[in-house]
Amino acid sequence: QQQQQQQRRRLQPVPRQQPPEREQLSPEDVYFINRDLPHVRQHDFKLDAAGWPNMFGRWSPALGANQDAMPVTVVTLDGTTGGTAGPHRGKAHYLDPDTAGLYDELATRLPAHGISVLQLAYRRPGPGRFDECIADAVQAVNLAATSSFVVVIGHSMGGAIALVAAMQAQATTGRLRGVCTLAPQLFGVPSRQELAVLHGVSKLVVHGTGDQALPPSCSEDVWSRLGGDSRRGCFVLMDGATHCFEEHRDELTQLVYDWIMEVFVGTSKGMPDACIKEPGTG
Repeated sequence: QQQQQQQRRRLQPVPRQQPPEREQLSPEDVYFINRDLPHVRQHDFKLDAAGWPNMFGRWSPALGANQDAMPVTVVTLDGTTGGTAGPHRGKAHYLDPDTAGLYDELATRLPAHGISVLQLAYRRPGPGRFDECIADAVQAVNLAATSSFVVVIGHSMGGAIALVAAMQAQATTGRLRGVCTLAPQLFGVPSRQELAVLHGVSKLVVHGTGDQALPPSCSEDVWSRLGGDSRRGCFVLMDGATHCFEEHRDELTQLVYDWIMEVFVGTSKGMPDACIKEPGTG
């Protein structure tokens, strides 16, 4: 009888176990996995082979960089979707390549001037993953700063994340050269005392007066926390621009591009050394 019981146990089917990654999926994970389609960021955006271990996104290395000069890297950060295209991409998917989005435009223009662009895609995006997105950004910016000068650009939630990553990279390496926030949220933005480490860093803060998602007062607060010093930065309010700056696509692209060129190359097409621009002030 004991032998029969043992044999019966052996014949019983073993329940199939779900892969660990499936067990860890939350409703927010499922939402963004479905929203990412037709893209699968875990498969399509791995950057390990490009020298960015455990990171997702797009990498556009500098072309013909000066071997005698310190390399330069621009790191871009999106909002809750964690995409690569950036604001004013129109109806294109936030992970599509070659869109009209700001980050894709920068990745097209800057490498020819010896500036590399890392368009970071958060591994697990979403407002409920804020700390994880910060960890992704800090890892990327710190790694970039080990071998190059760095500028960090962030839109919406990415604006707050950009400030945290920039602050930590500057405190650790001293190689941050600029930080730009575009229609940033206030949640997660460091205090004025914490941001004091960015005192000597160039800053660009931009917001639209028609933003219904995050009011312009968010950028006014960020500018104040950054010291409000127009000698080391530029605060721009774009008249009528909404959260993604669709109405000011060309203006925003040129503004950010000129600012980066001023930071790294010292030349631009009209970007002043210091400015505070409000609607109607030119």
